[in-house]
Amino acid sequence: MASFTFSIHLTIVPYLLSKNLLNPLSSSLLYTASIAAITVYFYLFAYVFCISGIWFGVIRKRKNAVLISIALTIPAACLLGDHLLNGLLDSFVISRFRWWDGFYFILGCCLYFASYLLEKDPEARRSKRRAAFLFSAAIL
Repeated sequence: MASFTFSIHLTIVPYLLSKNLLNPLSSSLLYTASIAAITVYFYLFAYVFCISGIWFGVIRKRKNAVLISIALTIPAACLLGDHLLNGLLDSFVISRFRWWDGFYFILGCCLYFASYLLEKDPEARRSKRRAAFLFSAAIL
């Protein structure tokens, strides 16, 4: 989402401008798409990574995974709601969500590694080890 946003502003819009193809409607649509993408990135990406760690297999009972997922939705939903209701949609105050994003990322990494460490099946354990290292390295 962040790369998409920067691509719009640094590549697509300048290209369309150079070809004289950017009219007010397309400019507005591209700008709105970039704001939506960066909002998802800032407010939901870390949460989704954390939830994926839960569903990767560390929590064995589906009911518990659902309850924990719902509980972890509350801070992300509150932060996003606060942004949408109280701020300019195209203005972001990083300090508002920085610590929550860090918490979600660290918890997600811990959940991936816990899933790997708790796995008993050797083949599944190898797959989970690769996923845990790959996803954690890519995120961090």
